[in-house]
Amino acid sequence: YYLFAVIWWNLNLLWLWPVTITGAVGLSFFCALYWAAFAWAAHRLIVHLRWPAMLVVPLLWVATEYLRATLLTGFPWYTLGNALAGAPLLIQIADLAGVWGVSFFLARPKACSSVSLRALRSVLAWRCLRSWQDSPSRGACRSASRGPSWR
Repeated sequence: YYLFAVIWWNLNLLWLWPVTITGAVGLSFFCALYWAAFAWAAHRLIVHLRWPAMLVVPLLWVATEYLRATLLTGFPWYTLGNALAGAPLLIQIADLAGVWGVSFFLARPKACSSVSLRALRSVLAWRCLRSWQDSPSRGACRSASRGPSWR
């Protein structure tokens, strides 16, 4: 996850390369730390403490963006809320909550996909376990892509 974030930040900070290549690379490594902190905190809160992902993911995302924008003089570029700057009809909530509110409401679908993927993974694991228990030889687990065992 951290490596993906470093690559993403390097590609988006190409505009700094003519000024300072080492500064742009260092900044990308630093900004990627926030994504790693988000992933670690989300895992701890959702998996270990069983907090609802629909609330944890948007709140943590906005919190890490806010910290990145303000901590150590801040780097407020590339926030999720700024992605909709060109669509004024979609960012009307910004009048009330600012860019952080827009980021929160944009992170909600990310939380929905997270919950959906976790549910799909548990269903596939349950199918795999069931097919293993139903098999007479109790051999290797059948792949979920092959479908039910009665085919």
